[in-house]
Amino acid sequence: MPEFQPIRYLRRGYGLAIAAAVLATAFVFFYAAHAQRYVAAATIEYTGSFADRGQNPDGSAIDPQEMFSAARVDGLARALGLQESVQELRSGFAAEMMVVGLDGEWLGANSTAGQQAEYGPAGQRTAYRITFTASGSRGGAYAGDVLRTLLSGYAAWYGERHVVLEPQALPGGLENVPAADSEYIDCADGLIAAARESVDALNSRAESYLAFRSAATGYAPADLAAEYAFILDEELTKLRSDILADGAARDRAGLLARWNAELTEYEADLGLARGRAERIKALMAQMDAASAQAEAQIAEPVLVAEGQAESTAAYDVLARRYAQALIDMIGCEAELRACEGRIASFSDAGEDGFDTRRVEDGIAEAAGRLAGLHALALETDAELRAWIAAQSLTLREGVTVRGTVDVRLYTLLGAVFGGLLGILLAIFAGRIREILRMEPPLGGA
Repeated sequence: MPEFQPIRYLRRGYGLAIAAAVLATAFVFFYAAHAQRYVAAATIEYTGSFADRGQNPDGSAIDPQEMFSAARVDGLARALGLQESVQELRSGFAAEMMVVGLDGEWLGANSTAGQQAEYGPAGQRTAYRITFTASGSRGGAYAGDVLRTLLSGYAAWYGERHVVLEPQALPGGLENVPAADSEYIDCADGLIAAARESVDALNSRAESYLAFRSAATGYAPADLAAEYAFILDEELTKLRSDILADGAARDRAGLLARWNAELTEYEADLGLARGRAERIKALMAQMDAASAQAEAQIAEPVLVAEGQAESTAAYDVLARRYAQALIDMIGCEAELRACEGRIASFSDAGEDGFDTRRVEDGIAEAAGRLAGLHALALETDAELRAWIAAQSLTLREGVTVRGTVDVRLYTLLGAVFGGLLGILLAIFAGRIREILRMEPPLGGA
């Protein structure tokens, strides 16, 4: 048996060792690169007043899956110009619910798209770790960009969907204002109604959110309400008074005929409201008389009988209806008097006692100012919703990206393993050749 000399075998077969190391390194590298996945992750915490019950500010259940709904992911794909399908993108998102216990311990339960999350006990804050997984060929920057874009628009979307404001939609637009070719008084009344609605809505927001001021417009809700109130008091009220005082109308006869018809309706409504109030008052008087007669027949104090309780309840219902009838009667009378005032103003004014151009320009100018102010109010309101949403959502961590496979480490291990394998193969091949006498014995010429 020839003597075993591994150094000699390596010297003869070093090419095989190098080839094996290179092939093993290349195989491991390409396999690891193919298996590579990049995971972008961020943790958001729901911090609204109802979050400990698993609810959004509007009372609906917290559901992180809405973050990557089909509609939102479709918008994300359009924003980034991605070629992947919506379904393919959605499959890369996942949400893991984490609940912070009172002792600070993180508890979790996976919730991927299409699955329902489970909530922890009351008194614990809820947070979610949102992840997006991308293939190695797209790279870590791609995964991070997708998740950042998704989260950047979520606060504004969350504010529109789950933030409760009173009123929910900001009024004051000019969509309900009569067209410019309508009667002048109708246009003025429409503009006044729009301004009053805006003042009421903005004052309500100002009372609830004193600390808010828009960074984009520089306005707080109270500032906008004051702007609307100025236009209402200084411009629109005067405009309406001038129209009435001058008898300004496109069709004077038609307008007076319409008002006279409305006056007849108001008189009829007032008569109905007055009759309803009188009938209810008569019924209440009858019940008062019956109750007094019943009390007079009681010789000593007794417990209130069931029939008497029912009578009291019926009387309370009548009292409420009587109060509502009086309110209706007062409203009808106010409308009646206002209509009479409009008719009297137009009747006292001359046929051609107004400047058409001045009235039309005044209406157009007031409408333009309201439209511009309404645009500012909408922009401020949108930022307010996002600001409120930011109070209910907290990004606990920034977006981080990591690979699921350490390609460099595995490539290094592949090179080491390939080198060792090549050495063993070279030694084994040299020994086999020597045994089979494929080369001369050691020491031979």
